[in-house]
Amino acid sequence: MRTLWFQILARLPLGRSSICIREGRAYAARGKVTQSLLTAVSNAAELAGISHACIQVSGKKGGRRKLIFFGIPPDLRQRFRNVWAAQGA
Repeated sequence: MRTLWFQILARLPLGRSSICIREGRAYAARGKVTQSLLTAVSNAAELAGISHACIQVSGKKGGRRKLIFFGIPPDLRQRFRNVWAAQGA
């Protein structure tokens, strides 16, 4: 059930792109993202013990993208923001 919920969230037009994590592997559910970003997000999810989650990415606002997290605890979100920034996405 939880996996289905994240798949539905990924398809909602909350942002420009959506990345889902299913069974610890990241994939682009909507929009364009690089393979290196997906690999880095998969690695971060594995290290954090996250098996199912969704990240919505809004357009640039003041030169920065806003990431909206579902299924990622607040204390781990900065790690995913850092991954996103390091990949230049």
